[in-house]
Amino acid sequence: MNEREEMMLEEDTIDLIELLKDIWNHKIMMILLMVLCAGAMFANMTYLTADTYTAEGILYISNKKEAMMDYEVIQKNDIDTSRSLSTTYIEILKTASFIDDVAENTEKYTGEQLKKMVKIESINETELLKITVTADNGYDAYNIVNIILEKAPNKLMGIYKNGEVEIVDPPKFPEIPDDKGVIVKTLIGAVIGLFLGAFIVFIRSFFDTKVRSAEMAAKRYNVSVLGELPE
Repeated sequence: MNEREEMMLEEDTIDLIELLKDIWNHKIMMILLMVLCAGAMFANMTYLTADTYTAEGILYISNKKEAMMDYEVIQKNDIDTSRSLSTTYIEILKTASFIDDVAENTEKYTGEQLKKMVKIESINETELLKITVTADNGYDAYNIVNIILEKAPNKLMGIYKNGEVEIVDPPKFPEIPDDKGVIVKTLIGAVIGLFLGAFIVFIRSFFDTKVRSAEMAAKRYNVSVLGELPE
């Protein structure tokens, strides 16, 4: 490493040290920003974010409609076929015709509203389909899941004649609202406040052109300082 590179490295180190000192000198401002952002996030999640309620139900799907006898053997390809059909079943239950039919039975929501409230997915790529509904009250979430579970078998078997759909886990009424993650969001707000404060200090330091000491003048203009005059 030549002399010029050593001087540049030394200057960068000094700049970093000065920046850290500047951040420390403004620690009160940064703490206030942390408290402000954390408080704003806490207030938003506690008082401005509406409670939601979630209900779930589970369907079992199979490509065998008739019950199998004791002497019959469940073939692996039958299970694989049931699993592959789960993707198709999910898409069928997401169609506008089915969602609109469910919406009509709720007598409250439109199909477009239900699409945002309903989630249908396969459980670990098995033959089990989980229907999840999130609403602003427990009754609606519970009621909509029941309507879907009631109508899904007829809808699916109307398309796939040789199959079977059973309800294996009916929904439970959600008496407690969903966790809004107030603590986590508050901590995120505090971190945002911390980085915001550090960014403000960095911007101020970056655009600060004042020379406050002889050492700063010597470093900035690469000159030797012979002496200082008192104020």
